[in-house]
Amino acid sequence: MDHSEVWVAFDDDGRDAEVKEAIDLINKSGKDIHIAFMKPCIEIWPLMHNRKGIDSVTNQATAQSKLENIMPSYKHDRNPYFDLNKMPDYEGAVAKAKQWQTSLSGAPEYDSTKFAGIYKLTEKIKGA
Repeated sequence: MDHSEVWVAFDDDGRDAEVKEAIDLINKSGKDIHIAFMKPCIEIWPLMHNRKGIDSVTNQATAQSKLENIMPSYKHDRNPYFDLNKMPDYEGAVAKAKQWQTSLSGAPEYDSTKFAGIYKLTEKIKGA
């Protein structure tokens, strides 16, 4: 049995027009492509596992700064790796991501101020 899927994972990083175009193209393609989209940036995902100031994150620079405080070894340009040991609350992060998605009431991900669609990919990998 084939269990392969196609996933596209990307973040906004302030490129609203390009993100909208990419998501619209994927959705209109008719192909079975799954999207793991993050807004404002990928760094919001590990922050969600800690719940430290997540509500005040509105842009990439703020997220990166907060993440470096939690994970001192993380450097966006030099060491862009997340320390999984410093991401203790996976279930809480997934719950928050689902809450953000529900709050869109069917609107596209790119219309949100914060979105953590990567939870869909991580849940799929876990087999949830």
